[in-house]
Amino acid sequence: SCKTEWFNRDNPSGNGDYEDFSSLQKEYPGQICSNPVACEVETTSGLPSSSSGDNVAPCSISTGFVCVNKDQADGSCEDYRIRFTCPESFCKYPTLETAPQH
Repeated sequence: SCKTEWFNRDNPSGNGDYEDFSSLQKEYPGQICSNPVACEVETTSGLPSSSSGDNVAPCSISTGFVCVNKDQADGSCEDYRIRFTCPESFCKYPTLETAPQH
């Protein structure tokens, strides 16, 4: 397996920090496998989400990661980034998965 780059598509302005899988796939086409096997989330300063002090659920390989500002004691989320672990087929041949289907 291999890991993707870190992606940071949102910041905590507005309702929160939404690093959701469907938006990430749209905004970074071909850079994230469609069937990741794991995910990791950390703050942009490199702190794991579990250590950030924010009230957040762990990331999900199907939905990604969301931090909602109003769920936080201080009313604001940290700025998070996410990366996915992809299966070997994607690591070796990433273009095959993103080729147009005829």
